[in-house]
Amino acid sequence: MCALMALTKKFGVYVVAATVLCALFVCGRPWRNMVRLGAPLVLAGLLSWCLVPSLVVSLGGIPGGKQEMLSVPIQQVALVYVEHGEELSEKDRAAIDGLLECDTLAERYSPWTVDDAKKVAKGKPDDAYRTFLATWIELGVRYPGSYFDAWAALDSPLFAGAPYEPIFSSGSHIENNGYVPDSLFEKVRKER
Repeated sequence: MCALMALTKKFGVYVVAATVLCALFVCGRPWRNMVRLGAPLVLAGLLSWCLVPSLVVSLGGIPGGKQEMLSVPIQQVALVYVEHGEELSEKDRAAIDGLLECDTLAERYSPWTVDDAKKVAKGKPDDAYRTFLATWIELGVRYPGSYFDAWAALDSPLFAGAPYEPIFSSGSHIENNGYVPDSLFEKVRKER
């Protein structure tokens, strides 16, 4: 299961890490279980960061950017910026601006999807990501409620209790290919 989660989505390795961490506290004898629980985490990491990128390239695909693995942190910082932007220091704003471009971040923020907030981060230099992650940690300490709200809104479909099949725009998922009708990408909720 850990391998499949890592192969399915770039952030699947985080799901594995959170599961392993929770299992360490739930299982008795945590030190003894660390080896057993560490193996799936290592496997997920290797698949996610080593195998998948080379497999995508070998199949003629274009690898996604680093921003794909940072969906939740980007969403959390975007909400902090929207809710508390005036309270942030110049250093905080500069770190956010370096990756997410503050001038349009409030307009691009949506509680239910991170695509518009993260799209500007693609191709940014590694330094921008490092500075952003350091600021993400600092802001999380200051605004834990906003971080929880951002995560909860983003992941709320997982807890919907009913089938959730979003309709999404082809424009945000297909680039430079001419016109592709949205109906090709529309997921219709099946009646039970």
